[in-house]
Amino acid sequence: MNNPDQKHILKVIPIGGLGQIGNNMMALEYGSDAIIIDCGISFKDNWSGKREISIPDLSYVSNNKHKIRAIFLTHGHEDHIGAIGHLASKVPVPIYGSALTNLLVKSKITEFHLDPQFILNTINEYQPIVAGCFVIQFFKVSHSIPDSMGLIIDCPIGKIVHTGDFKIDHTPADNRPADLQQLSSKCSEGILLLCSDSTYSELEGYTPSESIIKKNIDSIIRDSEKRIFVATFASLISRVQQLLDSAFTHDRKVCFMGRSMINNVKICLNSGHLYDPGQIIVTFSESQNMRDNEIMYITTGGQGEGNSAIGLLSRKRHPDLNIKKGDTVVLSSDAIPGNEIAVGKVIDDLSRQGANVIYNKLETVHVNGHARAEELRLMMAMTKPKHFLPIHGEYRHLVAHSKIAASMGIPISNIHVIENNDVLELFDNFSSKTIRS
Repeated sequence: MNNPDQKHILKVIPIGGLGQIGNNMMALEYGSDAIIIDCGISFKDNWSGKREISIPDLSYVSNNKHKIRAIFLTHGHEDHIGAIGHLASKVPVPIYGSALTNLLVKSKITEFHLDPQFILNTINEYQPIVAGCFVIQFFKVSHSIPDSMGLIIDCPIGKIVHTGDFKIDHTPADNRPADLQQLSSKCSEGILLLCSDSTYSELEGYTPSESIIKKNIDSIIRDSEKRIFVATFASLISRVQQLLDSAFTHDRKVCFMGRSMINNVKICLNSGHLYDPGQIIVTFSESQNMRDNEIMYITTGGQGEGNSAIGLLSRKRHPDLNIKKGDTVVLSSDAIPGNEIAVGKVIDDLSRQGANVIYNKLETVHVNGHARAEELRLMMAMTKPKHFLPIHGEYRHLVAHSKIAASMGIPISNIHVIENNDVLELFDNFSSKTIRS
């Protein structure tokens, strides 16, 4: 039973990402110590085509900055790191992340006049990091960006596993699958709490491997007789590498478009997370002097963003390019919930101009980076949690994930479906209490 007099309390406080897509951020607090996990943005296009960006509510940080010992980042997607500059400017504590994550974070904190040299720390897998009463280890997971990590967190009343965004991919594009054996070994006696990605919990089975789309990408590039435009996420680095490799195989040059895409490609080329086979990357001006069957453009815009290159092309408003009949446009991404109408309009408008538009309902040109039900069950089986907290997703995703947990034998009383700014309290006798915001 719950014990309100219990002194040894772990507070789990989701600040963003529970009951919504994006804004992922969580605080763990025990006594006078607290740590923060991730600090992302959310974004959508409004009716005027202007992109709206929001950051998490940082009032917890402002009220508890004296407790916060460190910030831990699971991976480099904008919905997990996009607001890190806002957070770090309020609490200039050490930030820990993987090599690529920190490279993507660097510019975000320099915008707030913070020196990355003094606060950014690149981690090694399973190397313990002490932050107050918490001891944290990172472990490798598979996701749609390299260097993605989960966290194993020890606190005085037990062990917490935070998966970050993940799927179980045995043949990932970067050839670095998650070390499930090591994770299982470290959780062999069970854990106090599992916080696990819920984004695709409604879908049974397994999420396909990133490697399965290579064949389709190859055939599309091989069979296209005119220009090719591929729209994908700027942070989907493994997808970009597959596109570069296929373009090289089929004698095409590649031009990147869009500020975030160009910036991420530059960072990853310099860090070795991307390579340019045969020096095929060209500038936009160079691309303009090439025959249609010699060039491929890689850009953002797969979410129907009005001001992206694909969005402008669909509306005939790009200042330097127009769609020609017979061009191939590949939308190598699935619509984020809420963006379906915008994406459909872009497909319609491109098709009206004579483009051959290829998207996932026609051919498999995208696989997502989130675990489906069987992978979520496997994560529970490996970690054997006493308590379960579904994270990262809209409310229906959290509910679907909670039902999976119940099917795995976790007691209903120990499955906690909460939303942003609710507080889950866990006690050293393994009881719990939820405080609704």
